[in-house]
Amino acid sequence: LARRNTTPNISTKKNATKVIVMGAGEGVYSGYLKILPHLPEYLPSAILAVQYMEDRYFEAFCDYLNQYSRIIVKKAEDQEPIKEGVCYFTNQKVYLRIQSSSNGYQCQVAQKPDFLMQQNVFNHLLFSAAESYGANTIGAILAGKGIDGIEGIRELRRVRGITLAQDPKNCITPQLSEIAINSGNIDRVVADSDFSAVLWHLVKNL
Repeated sequence: LARRNTTPNISTKKNATKVIVMGAGEGVYSGYLKILPHLPEYLPSAILAVQYMEDRYFEAFCDYLNQYSRIIVKKAEDQEPIKEGVCYFTNQKVYLRIQSSSNGYQCQVAQKPDFLMQQNVFNHLLFSAAESYGANTIGAILAGKGIDGIEGIRELRRVRGITLAQDPKNCITPQLSEIAINSGNIDRVVADSDFSAVLWHLVKNL
């Protein structure tokens, strides 16, 4: 991977009319490392992504991906506009939803209450994307444990969004991907090495 010398100016980016929503479980970072650095700078959509990861590592993970990607990769912030060619990241401590604004859509970020033990931040994001962007949404389940994302991917398919899952053969922890595939709500199973090319092809044709 090549390190980027300068970060593109986010203010010059267009408001996103399409969105890619991705999620991965704790301890499974390799999916994003194999996908985001290989996407073009002028990606005609935004990416909203969930990575289960402790706070003390999370910002460093975002910074690393930003240095080695052509798109902008950053921690999602409340009320910031959702732009093309930008990946907005969150972890399991925060609910990230999509909120309509006077000029497109913006991130709505809220701290997840500590007493809520269930893993549901990815589901929340997928439901929000299905409501806001509808069929202009691509949802991607990467590796991980648990079932967070399974209900959301079903809802996304109901509104005719495109649903993808990482091939379990490429997953260190394949449980989440396998459950998604077995649910019958996945349009396409994708090898990790092919993910960036598949996303690029699909999003251009949305």
